[in-house]
Amino acid sequence: MRTIRRPAAVVVGLVWLGLASSVRADAGCVDYRQLPHQVGQLTMPGPSLGVAMAGHYAYVASHEAGLQVVDVSDPAHPVTVGSVDTPGAAQDVAVSGSYAYVADGQAGGLQVIDISDPAHPFIAGSLLTPGSVVSVSISGYFAYLAAFGACDGLVIADISDPTSPQLASGSGACGAYAYDVAVAGHFAYLADENHGLVVFDVSDPYAPVIAGSLGTEQEYYGVAVAVVGDIVYLGTWYESRWYVIDVADPANLAVVNTLVVGADHFAIEGSWAYVGDYAKGVLVYDIANPREPLPAGYAPMPDNARDVAVLDDIVCVAAEEHGLVLTDVSERSVPAATGHGEFPGNTGGNLAVSGDIAIVTNGLETSCSIFDVADPAAPRLLDTVALPQYPNVVTIAGTLAYVADCENLIVIDIADPTDAQVVGSAGLAHGCASRIIVRDGYAWVANVLFGLKVFSLADPRHPVLVSELALSHGSRDLALSGSMAYLPDDMGELSVVDISDPAAPNLVGNIALAWYADSVAIEGNLAYVACENFGLAVVDITDPTQPIAITYMTTPFYCVSVSIVGDVAYLVDDHAGLLVADLTDPRAPRLVSGLPFDNIGRAVESKGYLFVTAWEQGLLVYPAQCPYVAGSGDPGPAFAGLRLSAYPNPTSREMSVSFATRRGGPVQGDIYDVAGRLVRRLPPLEAAGGPHRIEWDGRDDGGRTAPAGVYLVRVTSPDGVATTRVAKLR
Repeated sequence: MRTIRRPAAVVVGLVWLGLASSVRADAGCVDYRQLPHQVGQLTMPGPSLGVAMAGHYAYVASHEAGLQVVDVSDPAHPVTVGSVDTPGAAQDVAVSGSYAYVADGQAGGLQVIDISDPAHPFIAGSLLTPGSVVSVSISGYFAYLAAFGACDGLVIADISDPTSPQLASGSGACGAYAYDVAVAGHFAYLADENHGLVVFDVSDPYAPVIAGSLGTEQEYYGVAVAVVGDIVYLGTWYESRWYVIDVADPANLAVVNTLVVGADHFAIEGSWAYVGDYAKGVLVYDIANPREPLPAGYAPMPDNARDVAVLDDIVCVAAEEHGLVLTDVSERSVPAATGHGEFPGNTGGNLAVSGDIAIVTNGLETSCSIFDVADPAAPRLLDTVALPQYPNVVTIAGTLAYVADCENLIVIDIADPTDAQVVGSAGLAHGCASRIIVRDGYAWVANVLFGLKVFSLADPRHPVLVSELALSHGSRDLALSGSMAYLPDDMGELSVVDISDPAAPNLVGNIALAWYADSVAIEGNLAYVACENFGLAVVDITDPTQPIAITYMTTPFYCVSVSIVGDVAYLVDDHAGLLVADLTDPRAPRLVSGLPFDNIGRAVESKGYLFVTAWEQGLLVYPAQCPYVAGSGDPGPAFAGLRLSAYPNPTSREMSVSFATRRGGPVQGDIYDVAGRLVRRLPPLEAAGGPHRIEWDGRDDGGRTAPAGVYLVRVTSPDGVATTRVAKLR
C-alpha cells in the first residue's frame, strides 16, 4: 500500500472510464475473463523485442537468438516451427511477401530472411547500414530503418531485389537516437529521443528531406510512432505521454490531443489501435475518430511489453522476459463505473466498506469521508470528519470506525453517519499504522516501523494497549486466520505470529519472499502476498510455523495490494491498475484482465461490487467478477519466473536492480544499450534463494560515465533470464 510509505500523499492517478461491457451476466457483475485476455504463451530463447504477424505465423525478433517463427494457428498452443540465427542482435521485424526484414542492431544491419517455407527460414540477403538498426518498416520496394547513430536517424534501403538490398540513403555517425519508424504515402515518420517526431519527405527515397519536426523538450522523448491518414500517434516513454499529432501540413505539425498513458508500440487494424505499454500490457483503443482515441479494452501482461502485432482477433505481444504472449481481443470492452462519489479534495486513499457505509481516507487531506452506498450506482456523501493528521488506514466495527495515522489510533462514532464524531484515541508511536483489524474484542494494528500492536476494546471508545511485538522490519499489512497473524514487510518477509494470547503475541515462523511485501490475504491454507516488485506470491501455510512458497505470478509493475473473494484475486498494481486473477487452481493463479487505471489506491469487494479509490476521481464503484462455474473458461497460462525492478529509474547516477530467486546459484548482471552492445559486465554474484540486489554505478566497462539514454539490464540466474529497461539522464 503505497499510501503507507508516503502518508502525506497517495500516489494515485488518472482513471479510464471505458465502454460498458457486453458480457455482463447481470447488472452487478462482469466476466473479466471474456474481456481482452491472455490465451497462450511461448518462451523464446532470447529477450523478445519485436514481433510481426502474417498468415497464421508470428515472427519474433529475439535479440541474440535471431528470428523465431511461431505457428499461432492455435493461439492457446503456439509452437516454434523455425528459426534463423542472425549475425547481430535482432531488434525488430517486418514482413512483406515471402520475406521477413530484421533490424539486426549494429553488427547485423538489415537482414532479409526468406520465409517462403516458415519451417526452414534462411538469410537471403543482408546490408550493413550506418548506425545500429532498431526498427524497420516496409513500403513498396524500400525498407525504412530507424537507427541509433545514423545521420538524422533514418536509413533507407532499396529492396527491389530482396536478395541484394542496397543502401539508398543514410550515412555517417551523427548522434541521432531514433527508436521507431512508420511510412505512409510520400512521408516517413521517425520517433526520436531528442526531437520527438521527425517527418521526412521520401518522394525520392535516395534523397529524403526533413519536412518538419516537433519537440525538443524532454517530454517528447519519442519511442513509438504510427500513422492513420493525416494523424500520427507518437508514444513517449520518459513522461508516459501519447501525443495525437495533425501532420496534414508537415511544416506545421500540431498536437491535437494528449493521453497520459505509456505507448511503446502501436499496432493499427481498422478502427482499433493496440497499444503496447511497457509497464502495463496491451491497451485497446477505439480510433474510429483518430483524433479522439477512446479506451476500449485492456489485457495486462506478465512483464514488459516490447512490441505488438495484430491479426484479426489475436494480438501477439513480444513480452521481453516471457517470450511471445497471445491475447484474445474479440471482446473489446472495459466495464464502466456504475457509481461515483466525490468528497473534499477527491484524493482517495484507503477505504473500508461495511453494510451500506463506506469510509474513505483522504490522501492529501487531514480528514476522512463517509458515504452511503446502499445504492452503489449513486454513492452519497454523508459527512467528512476532520482529523489531526493525514490518515493511513481505516476499518469499521459496528457503529464505530477506527482510523490510524502515524501517531494515533482514533475512534469515530458513526451511529449517525451524517454527524460522525471523534470519541476516543490511543497513542501508537514507533511509526505509521499500515492496517487495523478489529476482532474478538481487540484492535490489531500493524505498524510500518515497529511490527504489531494489540489494543483491548473492553471499552471500544477508549482502546488500551495490552501488548506489542517488535518485528525486525516492521509490517506493511496484517491478516488474521484462526490463532495466527500474518505480517509482510519491506524486506520481503512474511512473519507468522501466534496471537492465541493477545497479551503475549509470539513470532513462530517467517519466510523470505521478495522486496516490499506490501499486502497479504488468507484463503484456507494459502497466503497470497502482494510483493511490490514481483507480483503475487502464493504461500502454503498448512503448518504456519513453516510457511512454504509455492509459486509467483508476475504483474505488470508494482503489485501493492491483494484482496481475495472466492476464486478471484483482485490486485492493485500502482501503475497498471486493478487486476483480476483466476484462482480456480489456487496453486497456479493466472492473470486474466483488469481495469487500466493509472495508479489507484485500494479496492474492496462488497455486495458484488468493487469499491475503488482513485486520485482526483474520489470513490468509484465497478461490477465485480461474476461467480465462476466449475470447468468454465479458458484454462490459460500461469506465469512465474524471474522479475527485475530498477530504482531509481530514470536516474542520473547509480541505480539498484532488485530480484528474487527460488534456487541458489551464480547470478550475472549485464548492461546493454538498446542496440544490443554490452556496456558493462557487473561483478558475478553467488546467491542463495531469496531476494537480492545488484548495483550499477552508471559507468561502462572502461570506467567511463555512460551517456544518457535507454539501457537494458539483463540478469541471468538459476531461475532463468530476465531483462528490464532503465533510463539514464544527463
